[in-house]
Formats: sequence, C-alpha cells, structure tokens
Amino acid sequence: MTARLERIYRRTREHGDLALNIFLTIGYPSLEESWELARAALAGGADVLELGVPFSDPIAEGPTIQHSSQVALENGVNLGDCLEFTARLRAETDAGLVLMGYANPYLAYGIKPLAGAIADAGIDAVIAVDLPAEESGPLSRTLGERGVSLVQFLAPTTDPERAVRVLAEESGFIYVVSLTGVTGARQNMGVEFATFLRRTRSLTDRPLAVGFGISSPEHVLGLHGMADGAIVGSAFVKICGLADRPKRLARAEEFVTQLSGAARRGGDS
Repeated sequence: MTARLERIYRRTREHGDLALNIFLTIGYPSLEESWELARAALAGGADVLELGVPFSDPIAEGPTIQHSSQVALENGVNLGDCLEFTARLRAETDAGLVLMGYANPYLAYGIKPLAGAIADAGIDAVIAVDLPAEESGPLSRTLGERGVSLVQFLAPTTDPERAVRVLAEESGFIYVVSLTGVTGARQNMGVEFATFLRRTRSLTDRPLAVGFGISSPEHVLGLHGMADGAIVGSAFVKICGLADRPKRLARAEEFVTQLSGAARRGGDS
C-alpha cells in the first residue's frame, strides 16, 4: 500500500473515523463532466476516489454502473484516457486514487507498461474486479515493483481457508463485499454481515473497506467499530446521471458531505 493510503487509514483510525471511498465511472456522463464530479466528491470530503475504467461486460455491476460504463464507452473513453484523467487529477489532489476495472483492458495494455503508466499517473492502488487472487500474482508483483498495490476482495461466501490466503497477501486494503450479488444501492446490508465482518477483522489488521450496497449515511454509521472504510458507488453514480448539470454537481457534493459527516462520527452513533 502506498504511503498516501497508509497515511489516510492511519489518520482515520487514530481519530476513530472511517475512510470514505467514492466511486465514479470515468467518462460518465462525459469525460469533462466526470472531472467536475470527481472534484465535487473531493470537495464533499472523499478520502479516496475509485475511478472506474469503462468496460463492455462489467459482470459485477448492477444496472446503474453498467449504464454509466456503456455511456462512457459510447463517448469513446478507453484505458489510456483513464490514465490521463487520473494523472490530471493527481496534479491537484493528495487524496487516495484507485483505478478500478476489469482484467481484459489491463492485460491488453500489457502488465509491465501498465504498471509504469499507473505509477506515473500517481495511482495508489488497482482493482481488477474479475481477476481471482489465485491468478493475480503477475499483476500484483509487477504493480508492487512500482509501489502500487493490487486490492483483493473478500465476500460473505468466501471460504475461511481461502480468506486466510487472501489476507496473507501484503498488498493494500481489503475490499469487503457486504452482500452476495452485484453492485447497487440497497436498504440494508444483511443481518449476517456484521458477524462476517467481525470474523474478518479478527484475522487481520489490514484496512477493511466495505462496498456493494453502501448507499446512505446510516450505512456508513453502521460500519464504525467494525471496518476502516466505506465505499459508495451506485448511489453516487445515480447522482452523476442527473440531467441538470448545476443541480448534479451541487447534489454530488452535498451527498458526499453527508456521507463524510457519518464517516467522521468516530463511532459515537
């Protein structure tokens, strides 16, 4: 994990807070508008931005993010554009930046040149959604040589023995999936999730960031004392799709401000 991400998680832990990760799809609703939305999320208090690379078959995503990816592809946005976007963003923020995408574009770019381009763009970590931990060695090692971590997933359905193997990898925070199924805003995170999260917490001291279905300040508040970070994706991407541009930007910043306030509550809820 880069020094930047380590600093973010150390700071939030010391204050009893959560790191707030906000996901957006680069190129949705347009490349320039996604730039404005990234800035709005940072202005609202996001600690980390997860920047989505549009892909034609985003199998882990629900309809909201699938739609955003399709629109971005129709806008002609590719992995190269995403790297340029991130480098431009890095020039004006010290927030954590995570590139989130699927294995095919990464592999098509080439692992070694991709790792160099990612490091040059100031990206802290990479997520390859459909790349199993057991097959991630070459990408993880090559990124690691450039000081970039590859984020791994754990889900409620993960076999305990496999969970131990995943947690043994020294590479960044762990993306904890709060439910089974695809991404998308939901009313609750499931009654058994707290037990799963506490069991995972007992196995590692690495930062645990919870995503999939986290869509409200109440969800974020509920993670205090169990996790280190909250990841909000579909609920923010829905706002990105609002037709009125000024309203969209104002609502995006307002929503992240509300989430940030819940993340900063220090577990006093």
